[in-house]
Amino acid sequence: MTVSVGSGRDTEVVIAFLPSMLSVRAGDTVTWKLNADEIHTVSFLSGAPTPRFERPIPDAGPTDFMLNPQAAFPTRAPGAPVETCSGTGFASSGTMSDVPPAPGAPPNNEFSLIFDTPGTYDFVCIIHPFQIGTIEVLASNAQDVPSQADIDAQAEAQLAPLLVELEQIKQSSPIAVTQEAGPNGTTIWHEQAGTRGLSNFTEVFEFLAKDITIQEGDTVVWTSPTFHTVTFHPGQDAPEFVVPEPQDAGPPLLRINPAVLFPVKPASEFNGTGYWNSGTIGLAAPFGTNFSMTFSQTGSFDYICALHVSMGMEGSVTVVERQAPHTALLDANLFEYPEGLAIDGEGNIYAGMAPAGEIKKITPSGDVATYAQLPAPGAGFLVGMDFDAAGDLYAAMSSFDPETHGIWKISDDGATTELFDSLPVAGFPNVLAFNSDGEMFVTDTIGGGIWQVDSQGNVSTWAMDESMIGAIPPGPLGFPIGANGLAFDEGKTYVYVSVTDKSRIVRILVEEDGSAGDVEVFVEDTANLGGPDGLTFGPSGTLYVALFGSDGVAMVSPSGEISPIVSGGRLQNPSDVKFGIGDDSNTLYIANFAAARLLGLVPGTPLPGVLMTHIATP
Repeated sequence: MTVSVGSGRDTEVVIAFLPSMLSVRAGDTVTWKLNADEIHTVSFLSGAPTPRFERPIPDAGPTDFMLNPQAAFPTRAPGAPVETCSGTGFASSGTMSDVPPAPGAPPNNEFSLIFDTPGTYDFVCIIHPFQIGTIEVLASNAQDVPSQADIDAQAEAQLAPLLVELEQIKQSSPIAVTQEAGPNGTTIWHEQAGTRGLSNFTEVFEFLAKDITIQEGDTVVWTSPTFHTVTFHPGQDAPEFVVPEPQDAGPPLLRINPAVLFPVKPASEFNGTGYWNSGTIGLAAPFGTNFSMTFSQTGSFDYICALHVSMGMEGSVTVVERQAPHTALLDANLFEYPEGLAIDGEGNIYAGMAPAGEIKKITPSGDVATYAQLPAPGAGFLVGMDFDAAGDLYAAMSSFDPETHGIWKISDDGATTELFDSLPVAGFPNVLAFNSDGEMFVTDTIGGGIWQVDSQGNVSTWAMDESMIGAIPPGPLGFPIGANGLAFDEGKTYVYVSVTDKSRIVRILVEEDGSAGDVEVFVEDTANLGGPDGLTFGPSGTLYVALFGSDGVAMVSPSGEISPIVSGGRLQNPSDVKFGIGDDSNTLYIANFAAARLLGLVPGTPLPGVLMTHIATP
């Protein structure tokens, strides 16, 4: 009879005997075969307590540990006959692995026992003590004993829900990295090292964000639910977990490398050199569940779990220069992805959570709270927002449902929202702004035009031009991303419109009667103006542009000269920019939309938030 030990390859692990319960006749031989990259034991203890996988080396120092010989070595000597189990004593496979224990030696990946006495025999994996099994030995002439086909069917039936659970872990794991404000404008990042299913029999041995980008001075905190390490070894070979030491007689002493088992943290901040290690961390590990490191050196730094590196448990941290500090860090798990920004007369920032239909209010001191909730969260897209001269807040909602698609008006306390004006569902209302007469202008991203909405809600097409139409055929979102950001210059004599797909900004003259004049391409530059989105003017007449397509913010002079302001680092698909007011008028706030990461169009963990950068002479 053959039983599988474990299942899964690489970083996906099922920890179980398959099947875990088996009936045989007295005199039958049962063979356990390893079916996983993870190590296991098959150990019959005859009622004794489960021994530890590791233990102190006798008469040695406090950091001197070895693998417990009861867990490491099989009780059957090489070349000896198959052992017989009668319900007494200790019988074990030792550590089963597909990797040979020594050069030229066969792998220890099978274990057999003959059962000669009727009874019930429990067995366990010493490495995973919750992994248990039972052998029921019936009389030698028993008739109702499963065949190998029956045993295989049992194993498949036991494995099937565990594979479903494993798939659910991978699909429904939360966003791998969360963040919170740290000291002095830094960020504290939280990352999970491995994850386990609800049954404890399934695990994924991965750092759930294999690559993370942070800024100088930021801190990363890793949390492990099981047993892992976080190990940085720049310029050095990866440490071996076990270092065999030959003995005068008997098997070698399997010394556990103290540089893996114990924490090594040579300084308060990681500067890119030396050896750093968390020690074993996890729920039952001696050094707790967490390990934190603050990074002071730019560069890309690889790290491993020294226990499971052979299975592919690796990650990297890229540290970039500190550029745009944050005003508010938002929660990707709650779909808090800000697309549009607005600033009220007291300097409060309003950010529209595009997929959730929620408007957040952020005070100048950085306090964040829900201000308003538009209907149908998740059924539409909350995009641009602006205040009119009376201080009323308006927001564009693109839902393609006549009941919700258009411009919404929000009461001054945020408690009431109403559809102020429906807009054609064939279009995509995006960014809005007001002229000096209080009339609203709204970009139609699909149609490549601008709607005009008067104070009574009457809608007309103010401008339509092929230069404002996006890519045909459209890109991965399924529709052209044409006219997007919109801003009036200081004198309200020109309207400037970003055309995202074309890396273009067009300029439209406002005639004396308020109608649209000539439409001209003001600037177009794929290399330096990649994917322009939200626009705003500084007091000097310089135009500031959020570059959704190139993770940056640029400024464009009145003559059309483009200069980068900030790029890369924490910036992810910035979608809007707005200046503060009063003493804060030199601060440019940036909506870090992170939508391409959310949709999987760009690799990386989405990091939504509202960032800021200071402009010397806006």
